Amino acid sequence: SLAPAQEALEHFFLINSLGLACSGVNQQELLGVSFQLSDLMKTAISYCRAHQDTLEPAIAIYFHLYGLLATEQHKQHFIRLKLLLRASMDILPPSDLGNIYNQAINYCNRQHRAGEPEYEREMFFLYREMLDLGLLREGSMLSANHFKNLVTLGLRLGELEWTEDFIETYQSQLEGQYQVAAYTYNKAHLLFYKDEFGKALRIMQEVEYLDPFYRISAQMLQLKIYFEQQNIEAFLSLVDAFRTFLRRRDWPRHRKRSYLNFALLIRALLMVRISSSDSTALREQIRSTNPLIEREWLLSALDKMTRQTL
Repeated sequence: SLAPAQEALEHFFLINSLGLACSGVNQQELLGVSFQLSDLMKTAISYCRAHQDTLEPAIAIYFHLYGLLATEQHKQHFIRLKLLLRASMDILPPSDLGNIYNQAINYCNRQHRAGEPEYEREMFFLYREMLDLGLLREGSMLSANHFKNLVTLGLRLGELEWTEDFIETYQSQLEGQYQVAAYTYNKAHLLFYKDEFGKALRIMQEVEYLDPFYRISAQMLQLKIYFEQQNIEAFLSLVDAFRTFLRRRDWPRHRKRSYLNFALLIRALLMVRISSSDSTALREQIRSTNPLIEREWLLSALDKMTRQTL
């Protein structure tokens, strides 16, 4: 019988066509590379759209991944993709499954930055699923960047107890050369959320941050601590060093501008705090500035200042 061979060929064609379509959309989004669907890709997508209720799980996963990346119905595709991932975790190789989870997390991040706050918790749940499945490892070690992302999300969402347990449980599995610095930074971040600013600052000053992204994050955390402590001299010195370091880095313009905007606005926040001046204009500036990292924290700090002056 030719039926099994024909079915295998159809499966191969659909999976690979959808996978290439997803890769093309991602390259266009991240690298600005022009991408157009081929006729075969269009055929595969049309077939899956017409038969989406009867697709095999692996094919359905890639179809809904393409849908959340490239269609106006992305939210519905995201819901279906989540359900399929949780029900079909054994049907794809770990590398493919990890890639799909990462793309879903990137989608949630874009939605969150576009003003959809509920997607922050979706990212947190997806990361925790990856942790449970062992998909956050690089070889035998836990990625320091994934470790940081999980801690940051847990803290922002108020999951302090879970986050503290995660830090202590998994710190020994961090990549060797970054283990001490990654553990120290994330522990300090937790202490910051507990309002233990002095202790957070002390442990951060005991290590050197070799990874540039950890160094940037550590400097941002120090700026927030100095702001909370109203340590004006240390704050102004660090904010200048922070901006100089950023300008010397060969990073994508969008990413660099996001950090530079943070430096500009946290300095403006301190100036408003010192002078007790009206914060209305600054609040609008924080809301409208793009790109901007830590927008929620800046707004939260401004709201806290406003309440304290009433």
